Amino acid sequence: MLTRVRLIGLILLAVTGVYLYAFPSATIPYLVIVLGHVAGGFIVAGLLLPVLRQIRSLPLTTALGWSIIATGAVLGGCRLHEPQAVAALQSRSIQASA
Repeated sequence: MLTRVRLIGLILLAVTGVYLYAFPSATIPYLVIVLGHVAGGFIVAGLLLPVLRQIRSLPLTTALGWSIIATGAVLGGCRLHEPQAVAALQSRSIQASA
């Protein structure tokens, strides 16, 4: 059951991710898809925890695949790859040191 839910969640995240990247716009449906993508990302990341606990007992290719998906979840949650996020972190660190 959880395997099916994880698979459906990953597919939906991939589809919404492609849509968000390909058609950026300032519309209400776009905002709804962004919020759904974020909420879905948190849910799928939570569903990854049981897999990550068993990762040492999985075959190498399966473990590598789940590790890559988990890394994507962490990067998606941090959003450090966006210039605005990096600039915001840098300005906060400058303010904290002043």
